[in-house]
Amino acid sequence: MNDNLLREFIEDEYDSDVRDTLLSVIQESKSRPALMKRDFAFNRFNVILDFEFQRVIIEDDLMMEEPSECELGMEAFVQMLNNGKVN
Repeated sequence: MNDNLLREFIEDEYDSDVRDTLLSVIQESKSRPALMKRDFAFNRFNVILDFEFQRVIIEDDLMMEEPSECELGMEAFVQMLNNGKVN
């Protein structure tokens, strides 16, 4: 996991609209087992919710060098969204 990238996501992209959008889709996935993946393109970051493997991939569109993405578990991501910070 790339903690710096997660911190930048929280600092640059995170707000109540982003949080509510992502949490509502995660909640929706629990009642729709056929939902495998959802992609979101925000201002700087892309967020991929991979329900099949219970993981989240955050990609930085502006960063050209490696690593420009990070991966974390769905549960850890939900906790981060609810707390509004990287643990």
